[in-house]
Amino acid sequence: MVKEIDQLLTMPSTGKLFFISVMLLLLHGCDSKSVAFDCSQLKQPVYPALDPEGERLFQQARAMAKPGGEQIDFSQAAALYAQAADKGHWKAMNNLARLYYSGQGVEEDEDKAADLILQMQQYDLPESLYALANAYEKGIGHIKKSKRKMQETLDKAAEFANPRVLGAKGRGLMLTPGREATLEAIPILECAMSMGYTDDGIVGSLSNAYLFEGRHKDYYDVLIRGANMTDITSLSKLETLFRRGLEGFPVDEKRGKCIDAEIVKYYADKSYQLPDDIRTICPANVALPYDIDGG
Repeated sequence: MVKEIDQLLTMPSTGKLFFISVMLLLLHGCDSKSVAFDCSQLKQPVYPALDPEGERLFQQARAMAKPGGEQIDFSQAAALYAQAADKGHWKAMNNLARLYYSGQGVEEDEDKAADLILQMQQYDLPESLYALANAYEKGIGHIKKSKRKMQETLDKAAEFANPRVLGAKGRGLMLTPGREATLEAIPILECAMSMGYTDDGIVGSLSNAYLFEGRHKDYYDVLIRGANMTDITSLSKLETLFRRGLEGFPVDEKRGKCIDAEIVKYYADKSYQLPDDIRTICPANVALPYDIDGG
């Protein structure tokens, strides 16, 4: 390094600038993690037009394979999915791959599942990439297990504005040891939640990330936002928070009972949506910490 510094001192100005730029890249690397995540810059997926007959077959199959449906027939659903897949229906390919992987309605065949997952890649969609990432994670048929390829594929899928994929990437980061991974996960999970998505443990992962960072006000805000989307995880966390007085929050039994009443309404009717802000429905009865205004 001493030799390089001596060379730098004798260089003209333009040469110095170039030399410094190169050295910074060598010292810090070109890792994509060094680029701040920007939710507004995500690509919008371009979905192919679906063949009308393929879509009809897909919807018919989906109704037969839907849990809790009136006429569950995985065998017939698989046959219909296959017909739809032959018409280029990528969703049918995905669902049929799942049936072959699980052996529902068809004889279990991981190679056929892998073939369908690879066939989906022609569309370059976040959902198809996500399916391939899962295949690399598990090792499905002739798609061999590869942690490196799984991560590369998931990263590529997360370039799209797809909340489920973003949630998967964020949750994966939360399982990675170290504060750096937590800080990387926060904006990704926030992005997914900003799209109105609260499934797959996103709220739990994001609220935990803020707790790890000691950001209690943000932790509380996530639960409020989730509750206002009638997310049962958020409502349950808030109910427990106030009934037990956790994370430095005071006990507010009355508020906890009020939130529990909303949870009961949800379980009585899964289509139930909160009619108003949870802070209006169940206002605070005690002062809140961490400079939280308005309950």
